Amino acid sequence: MALRRTPPVARFVHPLRLAILGIVTAGLWPCRMLAQRVYRVTAMQAYQLELAGQMLEPHVPAEDAALLRESFAKGRPTPLWSALVQSFWWASLAFAVLFLLNYHGSGFAIGRLLFHPLRYANPYAQVYLACLAASYLLLIVQMNRQIVAMQQLALAINGVFDDQPHLPSPPLVYAGHSPLTLTLGVVLAWFGMLWALPMAIAWSAFRAFVRSNAYGFRVALAERLVGLTGAAPVVATRDLCPNPQCRHLIPETAAFCPRCGTPVQRGTA
Repeated sequence: MALRRTPPVARFVHPLRLAILGIVTAGLWPCRMLAQRVYRVTAMQAYQLELAGQMLEPHVPAEDAALLRESFAKGRPTPLWSALVQSFWWASLAFAVLFLLNYHGSGFAIGRLLFHPLRYANPYAQVYLACLAASYLLLIVQMNRQIVAMQQLALAINGVFDDQPHLPSPPLVYAGHSPLTLTLGVVLAWFGMLWALPMAIAWSAFRAFVRSNAYGFRVALAERLVGLTGAAPVVATRDLCPNPQCRHLIPETAAFCPRCGTPVQRGTA
């Protein structure tokens, strides 16, 4: 059931709130938030994949068990990538502070940093923006590294169980598909806040990574586990969507799933 649920550590931010946080902190705080969420989601998914591998091992020949074990372990997040993201983020913060000190921390300088970091060709502002954009883009790389591990895992499982329907390979994530987030990013960038574009792309990609790309693979893997092990998942009808392709958490008073709109049928006492 854990594979069929959206990871609880994947907490999304409404696009309007994201835009406000970005404007107030020049794009720095949303990047920090996203870095924490990406690490927690990838770590949780890697743990769940390894548990799934342990369930599969008794149903494969001994020579294939080691291959599957190695493939399931490839999804673990690498500390190096997290360190790179943090390094670029701290560098961006440092150059933002240097920019403000260069103008003696005046309100005019803060306005320049928040709304027009590249208008006056200040080298501190340029490096700040480059480092912040790199930090956001590296987060997308982190997501895609786990998706690549899932693709390799799908190939390994399909090779071992070649007599069964192939497990679908999840696609890579790029800009995502959150229209409001991307639109706000473009609008803010149009008005000079160029940090908003990588911010919007990275957060939109994160939403697609959690709710579509990685999630589709997780559900397919759960179905394969049920078919191979014969273990029926425990269905909690009160808090999970009845749609097997969704399984989203549902509030107690909801009549429809907030994600897919499936009607919720509740038993009567």
